[in-house]
Amino acid sequence: MINIRVSESFAFDFLSIYEVKMHKKPSTEATANFIECQKVIREQLGEKLFGEIILSTEYRALYLSNARLFELVELAKDDKVKASEVDRGVIDRWEKKKALQDKFFPESKLNEQKFNKYA
Repeated sequence: MINIRVSESFAFDFLSIYEVKMHKKPSTEATANFIECQKVIREQLGEKLFGEIILSTEYRALYLSNARLFELVELAKDDKVKASEVDRGVIDRWEKKKALQDKFFPESKLNEQKFNKYA
């Protein structure tokens, strides 16, 4: 296993992706991945801050954005949506990550760059 340093919102983005997969394509593996990721983040942040973030509107918005992006990617596999729609989904996801980062970790910087007119 490799451990890397990422911004806090990147970690919660990763967690929300696991949560989306757990709900959209339930499996033992998806649930185990979500639980393990949740455990690692909770251990680093503490129960109080972790709970506050998980229950926040910012995390919920990030989860919903990832759920929508999951749907768009599935549709794109059969050319049922344009690449521009998927791109807008990616930009929306980035904006949700930034909002979470700005609210809960304003002293930290996102470790992801976006090359578009919105970022």
